[in-house]
Amino acid sequence: MMGYETQPLDIQTAMSIDEQMRGTRRECDHQFSISEFEAEGRQLVRDGRAVGYYYFNNGTIGSAAWLEEEDAEAVLESACREASKQTEQLRLIVPGPNHSAIGFALRAGLRLVSYSHLLTTEPFGQMEKYLPSGPSLF
Repeated sequence: MMGYETQPLDIQTAMSIDEQMRGTRRECDHQFSISEFEAEGRQLVRDGRAVGYYYFNNGTIGSAAWLEEEDAEAVLESACREASKQTEQLRLIVPGPNHSAIGFALRAGLRLVSYSHLLTTEPFGQMEKYLPSGPSLF
């Protein structure tokens, strides 16, 4: 992860990234992740600019997002490193279009243990740059 710095998450930064990736700032979701899930958040910075963020709690990573495809690996690597300090088992929930996260997980030796479906009337956001925290808080 040369050239990247991991910092505590600034919620305003995460909301700005979400607005670009999901089309909404998700302020309530971020507050819920911190207060109810007791998730820890981090942001990844390159050249003085936040390029992505992630939450982790008890080995579960998500939500997470990154602005550019080139930063996906660094965000995921940092998230897995942090989450692995809490437990040996990691959990990522990866939308099908997120080929970067799927490839990262396979290269890291993670295995597929379940799947689910999200039905929508039309596509939304940039799911190829996003990991949800789970089905209850997408």
